[in-house]
Amino acid sequence: MIKESKLKWTAMVFPQQPKQGVKETKAESPKAFSTDTDMLIHEAMEYNWSLEYRIKVEESIYSLYGTTIFIDYVKKELRIKGIEHSIHFVPFQNLISAKKAE
Repeated sequence: MIKESKLKWTAMVFPQQPKQGVKETKAESPKAFSTDTDMLIHEAMEYNWSLEYRIKVEESIYSLYGTTIFIDYVKKELRIKGIEHSIHFVPFQNLISAKKAE
């Protein structure tokens, strides 16, 4: 026969204090793109709209016109089919903005 013990477990929480003279910097994760841009890309994928993407490549900013065919959250990149029907792989951190192409 197994008896249950009537032990009461309690925990004490002690606040952690930073070391003297050392500044803590909160490392923010780089956000891929804003919520508005994210919604625009998803809506454009649904309705097959063409978008103008502003992309930063090696300290230069380029415009890319095309439609998003896939968002790869594992590799953190967009797959964009350009006007010339070639596929471009754009990492999230290189994407500056997106707007509906006119």
